[in-house]
Amino acid sequence: MAMSKIVDWDQLYPGRFWKAGLLGPDERKVLLVTEVQLEELETDKGIKQKGVLTFEGETLQLPLNKTNGICLREMFGRVPFKWVGHRFAIFSSMWANEPCIRIWGSPELDRDLSVTIELPRRKPFVMVMHAMGGAQKAASPPPAQRPAPEAPALTPRCSEVLQLMAAAKTLEDLDDVAADIATETFNDRETALLDRAHARRTKQIKETPHAPKDNIPF
Repeated sequence: MAMSKIVDWDQLYPGRFWKAGLLGPDERKVLLVTEVQLEELETDKGIKQKGVLTFEGETLQLPLNKTNGICLREMFGRVPFKWVGHRFAIFSSMWANEPCIRIWGSPELDRDLSVTIELPRRKPFVMVMHAMGGAQKAASPPPAQRPAPEAPALTPRCSEVLQLMAAAKTLEDLDDVAADIATETFNDRETALLDRAHARRTKQIKETPHAPKDNIPF
């Protein structure tokens, strides 16, 4: 990236996670969840366990602060591994006068959803999860165009295997998961997702146990 094109500080230090400065001021980036895992991350307050999301076709991941975690829970339920296969949009917002990543909504919602955020020592506030799917359905495409087909939902077994890979702590654990599914059949999309998840988790296990320091706002 040429220096003349760098417009935000975050672009100088992209790291492994999505950061607010990597998004345009009005950008709504839609992401499809392929992995939900728990990691130890180094923060300003020391090493903390955080949920980390991985996405289809993206190299950047998203560590979950409490606010974003509550928004995802209200849209997709209390069981994090069942978020795999769901889509949501992120955007650039502000927290304590600093840029941060927030959840905008989901193409899967058919109506806006108000979510109350309650944090320790903070006054509760409400965030709206926007029904991006509802807005898209309301507008009819021109006669010469056809809407792109929706990606098929992942089977429960594929979602389960993705979660098992994310939970693997050693290469031996990961190899055991791969061996268990060696005789099972998945569709082309699921096979590609599983291959990428296996390669990504292998790399993560081989790397140092602690991720680089990142500021993760509430």
